[in-house]
Amino acid sequence: MFSKFWTTADKYFVVSVLITIVSIVVILVSYFLFYNQLPNQLPLFYSLSWGGSQLATKQQFLLLPIILALICLVNSLITSQLHSAQSLLRKMLMFSLIIIDLIILITALKIITIFI
Repeated sequence: MFSKFWTTADKYFVVSVLITIVSIVVILVSYFLFYNQLPNQLPLFYSLSWGGSQLATKQQFLLLPIILALICLVNSLITSQLHSAQSLLRKMLMFSLIIIDLIILITALKIITIFI
């Protein structure tokens, strides 16, 4: 019944959103699981000059899943507004979301595993 509405672009959309949700859950679970073992300041702002300016508080670490959710929301809104004929652009947006998910997930897990 739904097969004619279920295009490959929609499959990419569902997969990318699921990967985003899983990434956010993994980041949050690992953060709260190891919260007591983490120091008060974590290296988070790698684009700043080396030293104390790169450090953020433990609470600021929660910016990573928030940013991930916002990027997913923006990409999803843009994708939903595109015409079905623009399936390549929809796929590219969802693929870029998967890449961003993986980058943020790896970064968050590397920061946490430094201190455990």
